[in-house]
Amino acid sequence: MALSKEISINTHILLRIYRVRGRMRRPDAYAYALARVYAKRSYMLKAEDFENMARAISYQQALRYLASTSYGPYIASAEEVMDVDRGLAQSYNDLFEELTRLVSGKAKAYIELSKYKHELEVLKAILRAKFSNVPKTEALRLIVPVGRYGPEVCEKLIGARDTSTAIFMVQDEELKGRLHVALKGAEELKSPYPLELAVDRYAYGLLGKAVEELKGLDRDWVRRLLGEEVDLKNFMVCLRLKSMGVKDYKNYLLPYKFRFTVEMASKAMSAPTLSEALTVVKDLWGEVPKATSLTEVEAHLLRRLAKVNAAIFLHYGFHVGILQALLNLKFFEVRNLKALLIGKSEGLPAEDIMSRLILH
Repeated sequence: MALSKEISINTHILLRIYRVRGRMRRPDAYAYALARVYAKRSYMLKAEDFENMARAISYQQALRYLASTSYGPYIASAEEVMDVDRGLAQSYNDLFEELTRLVSGKAKAYIELSKYKHELEVLKAILRAKFSNVPKTEALRLIVPVGRYGPEVCEKLIGARDTSTAIFMVQDEELKGRLHVALKGAEELKSPYPLELAVDRYAYGLLGKAVEELKGLDRDWVRRLLGEEVDLKNFMVCLRLKSMGVKDYKNYLLPYKFRFTVEMASKAMSAPTLSEALTVVKDLWGEVPKATSLTEVEAHLLRRLAKVNAAIFLHYGFHVGILQALLNLKFFEVRNLKALLIGKSEGLPAEDIMSRLILH
């Protein structure tokens, strides 16, 4: 009787799958999609993989270890750093292509925007490097190319005469206009942060609108994931602007808040110390381990965000949120690998390398 009831419940869940172009996805298609997603999740690296690479005696040994994992087909023949970058980027792109084949319509459009947001993280890194006059070779060594911002495009933008010229080369016209406006604020503050926030406000504005186009389980799960991410970023916006002496923070907050309210933002901005600012969000994210810098706080919150994305796989069901979570985890993984390999090339101790990674 209990088994019969369980089967009935699972069948009911299967029939609640989102509609694609007005037609319900068949249970066999649902089962295939869910199996593919969990298979891809199982191929991702584990914490011990990163530990083994961090403790490798050399960069080359770490690279050989990586070649023995699911990244083998992408970096086995890599000889130069740019070859490794291309391999990591291709691994991300291949996952994205497979995920988009599992959905269509508005669900597919949302996943495409999720990828665009990751690509814009690359643009942020480029603009930060250009504005800060980081040498071209060093900037390219630190940037993780993804999607339309592949190695060649990154090299072209980093090679631009100045930040304004790099902005002019951005293909997205609306974003380009916003960046030209933000450049004035960056020059006034002598910081690239207004440029980074202009990119974030644009990206999360697009995603926020796309969320509301979804329905049912898709919208519920995606709201939770995106909202948690925006809340975290808005808290960090407050902390960073406060450290820069900027009082008019409201114009910089990202759209689509979830649990981090305007009142919380005000309290964080008025807190006299970092530790007191952290108490504002204690009920949202728990205790933050003793931190002496904003970088440490951000790293802790990003690790929490990675855990939120990983935890979605503990819940049964197929929805756009699980695809978004997988793509987010892949993006974390690629960036972790880049940071690890940079650490190995610099001869850093394993403990220092591991402390830089956003693991979950």
